[in-house]
Amino acid sequence: MAMFFGRVVGRAISPFVPGGSPNDSILHLSQASVLASVKEGKRASLMAKFGSSDAEPVCLATLTAGRQDSVALDIFLDRYTEFSVLGDVEVHLSGYFAPPDTLPGGDEEDDSEDDEEYTGQGEGDSSSEDEEALQNGEGLQNLQALRRMIAGGDLEEGSSDEEGDSEEEEDEDEEDDSEDDEEEDEDEPKAPHCVIEEINEQQEEVVAPVGSKRAALEEKQEGPNKKQKALEAPQQPQQEQQQQQQKQQQK
Repeated sequence: MAMFFGRVVGRAISPFVPGGSPNDSILHLSQASVLASVKEGKRASLMAKFGSSDAEPVCLATLTAGRQDSVALDIFLDRYTEFSVLGDVEVHLSGYFAPPDTLPGGDEEDDSEDDEEYTGQGEGDSSSEDEEALQNGEGLQNLQALRRMIAGGDLEEGSSDEEGDSEEEEDEDEEDDSEDDEEEDEDEPKAPHCVIEEINEQQEEVVAPVGSKRAALEEKQEGPNKKQKALEAPQQPQQEQQQQQQKQQQK
C-alpha cells in the first residue's frame, strides 16, 4: 500500500533520509507546484543533491507563477537527497512511498535471475549425465552410431543433390537447344523462294512474246521467197520445151 509524501521546500536545505521512510519504501516524487498567492511572474528552481551534501546540485524543475504553476515529476529516490529552491518562492513537493517490488523493472530483473539459475541447473545436470554415460562406455557407442548415421545421411543428401543438379542441367540444356532451334527457324528467310518463282514466271511471260515476234518476222521474210520459188518452178519446164522446139525447127 502506497503512502502519501508531501513537503514544502524553500531556500533552506531540506534533506530526505531513506531510512526514515515506512517499511523501507522508496520515495516517488510526482509533482512540484507553487501557490496561487505568489505574485505573477516570479520564478523558482527546484534543486537537489543526490547521495551526499558534497554532490553537485541538479535542477529538477523551474516554475513561473501565473504561467507554469505546477510540473509533473516521475523520480524515484532510494538514497540520501537534499532539496533546495533558488528564488524567493516556496515549492511544494508531493508524491508517495512505494515498496521496491512495485518499481518498474524490479520483477523483470528477478525473472531474469530465476531464468539464469534455472538454465544453469539444467546445463549442469545434462553435463553430469553425459560424463556418466561416457565413463560407462554407453556414450561412446551412441556417439559412434550417431556419427555413422550423420555420415550416411550426408552421403545420401549429396548423391540426391548431385542427381537433382544433373537433371536440372539436362532440362536447362534441352530448353536452351529448343530456344536456339526456334531462333534459327525465325532467322531463316522463307519469302525469297516465292519471290524467285514470281520473277521466273514474269521472265517467261516476257520471253514468250519476244519469241513469237521473231517467228512472225521469219515467216514474213520466208514468205516471199517461197512464193518466188513457187512461181519459178513451173516456168523452168516451159522454157526447156520452147528451146527443144526451136532446135527441131532449125533441123
